[in-house]
Amino acid sequence: MHIKSEKLQSALARVKVVKQHEKLQCANPAFMPLDMYDLIAVIGEITNTYITVVEVDYEASFVNGMIERYEDGTVYIRVRRELSDDQKNFTTVKELCHVLIDEKTDFSPTGTETIELLIDAVNNPDKEFEENHLHSEKIAEIAAREILYPHEYRAKDMQSVASGHTTYKSLAIHYDVPEIVVSVALRPRYHDIMTSFWDSLE
Repeated sequence: MHIKSEKLQSALARVKVVKQHEKLQCANPAFMPLDMYDLIAVIGEITNTYITVVEVDYEASFVNGMIERYEDGTVYIRVRRELSDDQKNFTTVKELCHVLIDEKTDFSPTGTETIELLIDAVNNPDKEFEENHLHSEKIAEIAAREILYPHEYRAKDMQSVASGHTTYKSLAIHYDVPEIVVSVALRPRYHDIMTSFWDSLE
């Protein structure tokens, strides 16, 4: 599935505002890993919403988090309690990114349909989908990766991994993210594409 580039660029422009906020300063190593409470507060401030994140018990194969939005600006994010701490971080930030980047056309009241479409997209990577909420899911995932593991650090980290001075696992522990977040972010093609997007926002 190919992500709509104009939607991704718009999302990254909003991510950039978050990353540069004085409470986060993502380009400053002293602020890594990010403080989740500060991130929730910043996204709430930027989007004029009141965000509550809670851990809940439920069994699911494909759903780690859920979001509920209300007309008065109240947002509830529910995260599976059984997840590891780094998985909870990524899931929370992915749902926060929906608050940050989604337009009303991206909203989906039929969560089951979205899950089925996502499974279809994973099983058929070359298939194209027009549904806005499906693109929203993929873009929120990218946005979460870009917030938790900022682009500013990755060229150096790629060199450190290549020279054997560090590993994906060590980097994942440092940034408090699942190892898959690091391994995807450091893929040369992904890194080059994201570099191009970030350069276009300068």
